[in-house]
Amino acid sequence: PAPRPAPGSTIGRVFEHRLLAYKRTFRSTIFTSFVTPALFLAAMGLGLGSYVDDGNTASLGGISYLVFLAPGLLAASAMNSASFEATFPIMSGLTWSRIYHAMYATPISARDVTLGNLAFIAMRLTLVATVFTIVIVLFGAAILIFVIACSNVANLVLARTVRRESELAVRAALGAGSG
Repeated sequence: PAPRPAPGSTIGRVFEHRLLAYKRTFRSTIFTSFVTPALFLAAMGLGLGSYVDDGNTASLGGISYLVFLAPGLLAASAMNSASFEATFPIMSGLTWSRIYHAMYATPISARDVTLGNLAFIAMRLTLVATVFTIVIVLFGAAILIFVIACSNVANLVLARTVRRESELAVRAALGAGSG
């Protein structure tokens, strides 16, 4: 028998399969992933938002309804895309096309199939969130998203600093340098 490939070395093959399948069907996802949220942002953020903004916006923290709505709509759009990418193509591959049965008959492990699919889903969500963030910026509702992004970066820096301080404390207790 042929030797099995190293664990994790076939994740790219599964990712490539999902990418090739997506290249054939991407036109069908343009409307649900990008156009529908943009239309909803226009209708609710600008249409309904004009009525909300005419009243007292103190309950929204003094920001416009469009700025209030945009981050939630971004999260909803990403979750909608994630739930679709993690359900229908997987069910199709298991039930109708049996592509996962075929993959498992090759040297691709079940772990690599899973990780390859997760990598594709992460790439797809990054694409959806990036394009929708650009739409939000074009609508002029990016102030809150910028604040959220800055707080996320600050949290990452803080977590890294805390981890580094812990590492330096352990090194000092063992008598090693700060390396």
